[in-house]
Amino acid sequence: MTEISNKSILNKKISSLKNIYNSNKNRNKILYITDFDYTITRKYNYSTSEKLYSTYTIYNQEAFGGNQSLYLSQDKKLAELYAKYEEDTSYDYEIRKKKSFEWYKYSLLNMSNEKITPESFKKMVELSIEHIKFRSDFKKILEFLIEKDIPIVIISGGIKEIIVEILKTLKIEGFNEYLKEKRIIIIANSLLDENCKLINWNEKDEDIIYPFNKNIIIKKNLEKYFNGFESIIIVGDLISDYNSIKEIDINKQENVLGFGFLDYNPSKLKSDFDIKNDITFKEYLDVFDIVLINDQGYKNIFDIMNKIFS
Repeated sequence: MTEISNKSILNKKISSLKNIYNSNKNRNKILYITDFDYTITRKYNYSTSEKLYSTYTIYNQEAFGGNQSLYLSQDKKLAELYAKYEEDTSYDYEIRKKKSFEWYKYSLLNMSNEKITPESFKKMVELSIEHIKFRSDFKKILEFLIEKDIPIVIISGGIKEIIVEILKTLKIEGFNEYLKEKRIIIIANSLLDENCKLINWNEKDEDIIYPFNKNIIIKKNLEKYFNGFESIIIVGDLISDYNSIKEIDINKQENVLGFGFLDYNPSKLKSDFDIKNDITFKEYLDVFDIVLINDQGYKNIFDIMNKIFS
């Protein structure tokens, strides 16, 4: 199921971005900005009602010879305590923001282990590959953006090293070069620094990326890597993903095109929408130009990209 908030406005935005792309050869005129967990990847297997893995779920101390039982026990307690604040908009915004930060910080500290090496992350992904699913047509759209030389920004509260390893499994020609040339930048939480030393997150509160501070983090990075951009295509699975660009100065609102993935837990769906689902759906439509429901892939996004970058 796909819903358009306002077809007339959508068409104006597509036309505006197309004109920008065709009228100026500046490589950075249009930025493609996306979340990772449950945006690039799927959240559920709708045929089995299994919740698929995020980068945090993939983290597995068995991958580097440790004892995972204590980590997993603590991780489960953190999720039970904090998960509700991330998605439920009925809670006060400032409370949600505070609780979200606490969850991400405690999770990163819980994951810290001196035995981690760069090779650990590849092993983690290999062990979890059956529970990692890309949304359909994501590989196609990533190849298309690289072919068209569109800058790509992945902004995520997930684990950077795991994100890189997951993307490598796509085996996309030119991906590594695009990464080295900073045409794709991945802004996410790392467990190791550039010298492969374990990061002490007790000393780096201001650097932790979580849903409610993406707007601050991304603004700083875009100013560092890209100049002269006029338009943004933003893709996410939470309203906070769209809000990550609210500090960025874009002259016209018609130059921001938003796609939102909204997945409902298939094991709890009694009908297409209950009251809470309907409220959430309307909240997404108020923010995103197109809302893609329940396991939708990138076909609609790819079709629109074709219109813009042709």
